[in-house]
Amino acid sequence: MTLFNFKKKKEEEKIPTEYKSALRKAKVYSDTMSMSKAGLYNQLTSEYGEQFSAEAAQYAIDNLEADYNAN
Repeated sequence: MTLFNFKKKKEEEKIPTEYKSALRKAKVYSDTMSMSKAGLYNQLTSEYGEQFSAEAAQYAIDNLEADYNAN
């Protein structure tokens, strides 16, 4: 393991589990549905949707590698 990989792994360990879960769920939505950033955020935070915190949903939006113009 290189020093870079070690630092990256340590940084990933600091990310809250809820944030990681929101990012995984955002990836699923992005891969299966055409959703805007706002639509995805609303789905992640909705009481009828995933019910993630606003912070976790924003983390997911900020870190999701998606082409929103293609959606």
